[in-house]
Amino acid sequence: MVPGTESLGSTVNHGRQLIVLAAVVVGSLVLAAAADAKSKEASFRVEVYAAQNSAWTQDTTRYDECTGGDVRTHGSGRESFSATTRKPVKVTASYSKGEGYQSVFFTVGKGDFFVPVNGAAVREGTKTVEQTGSKDCAGGGDGYVPPPTDCGERSFDGGLSLDYYFPTDYPGFDVVPLVPVLGLSGPFDLFGAGPILGDLYENCPHGAFGDQLVLTPRGDLSVKQLFGEKERFAVKVKDSQVVDEPSSGFHEEIQLSWRVKFTRRPAPK
Repeated sequence: MVPGTESLGSTVNHGRQLIVLAAVVVGSLVLAAAADAKSKEASFRVEVYAAQNSAWTQDTTRYDECTGGDVRTHGSGRESFSATTRKPVKVTASYSKGEGYQSVFFTVGKGDFFVPVNGAAVREGTKTVEQTGSKDCAGGGDGYVPPPTDCGERSFDGGLSLDYYFPTDYPGFDVVPLVPVLGLSGPFDLFGAGPILGDLYENCPHGAFGDQLVLTPRGDLSVKQLFGEKERFAVKVKDSQVVDEPSSGFHEEIQLSWRVKFTRRPAPK
């Protein structure tokens, strides 16, 4: 990771959610506004598998004006999830190129944003908070008992987003790809479009990045291949990343892998 970008923290993942939700809308507006644009369309049956594992630690000390003392937070844990399509899903890829721009976006089925997936997750974590100063300041006092944790295994139905980035619009802050790449993000709640793992646990300590597939520049996929004639192809990614967030004291080590298989559907006659 490029020095100086770590303080961006979990804002990166939240920003990606906005990018995902805007991608189809922006693409549609571009197509409508550019009557002279060059456009292509291709239809596929798509199968997706994704998995990610992360281990995290947190160690930070801050001054609390309320108590007049220091508050130290120390924690550690791990998180993993996997998600897969139950059956091939119809996906349409659309390409548009005009003066000063080009874009590729994906439409699932008859207009959905996300590829539906079935998934499983495991979250385990512990966190302790030590403070000096007046404990009565924040209320609760010495008799406060924290709620029990609800860590463990979960299953879910959610969605993954197929994203496409040219080098000029790649939103990452580490390594910018030299060629266009396919991206995969999520898992999302199919209805609320938020990170679904956050809905599965109410009180289980977790890291800053492990509940969403991290962005990786390794999914090379050219426009020529996507809109070419090859009947079957796949984009496979395997990556590992280390993320530090100094402002909250998080250190997270992440391993991810995913595979998207494309089977081209015949063009309508």
